[in-house]
Amino acid sequence: MATTYEKTPGALIATPGRSVATFPSGLCRVDQTYVCATAHADTHRAALAVGNTIPDGNDTPSLEPLAIYPQVQEIERGDGFTEFKVSAYGQTTTQGSGTARKLSGIQLLPVVTLGGALVGTPPTASVYVYFSLWAITGFLVLPFGETTNISQVEYDPELGNAFDFYQTSGNLLSYSKQSDTDYLVNLQSGAVGTIRLTAPTMLLNSYTNFGSYAEVSVTIIRGHEITEF
Repeated sequence: MATTYEKTPGALIATPGRSVATFPSGLCRVDQTYVCATAHADTHRAALAVGNTIPDGNDTPSLEPLAIYPQVQEIERGDGFTEFKVSAYGQTTTQGSGTARKLSGIQLLPVVTLGGALVGTPPTASVYVYFSLWAITGFLVLPFGETTNISQVEYDPELGNAFDFYQTSGNLLSYSKQSDTDYLVNLQSGAVGTIRLTAPTMLLNSYTNFGSYAEVSVTIIRGHEITEF
């Protein structure tokens, strides 16, 4: 069926069929075809360069301007019109407070940690105390070329808690959280002491270019200190 375009000299017109794809990271991609009279194609070609914003200003569902990436595909149809197939990227997640970025698409992997405990004062023996921590893997969306650090990443701080303390498999120890870092643990021998967690560290898994934006995968996990019982 023939398509009739509004008779606006030099116009670049969005055709029906706009599609949107969203990513667990909060990145989104919009695919849109535009059409113009071939006589005006040179003017529009320059405006559709990589990094420019999408020409009709429709950024939905992105909370930031949709930026063109990769290079636009062009088809001269032979009927006096030229099509431009445009992909543009943005993000659907809100930025955290200040300069922080929210971690999205979170996946949790329990990691069993061996915490050696020194017993006695002065220490005369050592025991093994096992407990679990979450390895927290997720995504950030950043302006391409920017980096971040653990202090700028927002996620539920409860995910940094330790859990399932034991000395032998299946034999859980009683424990209580005293602070963000300290856990009071009762050993099978009756000794009582503290396991102390260290500040979380962040590992960069990948940094993928999407033009004006980058999708960044990171893993966050905490360490611990040996403590006397």
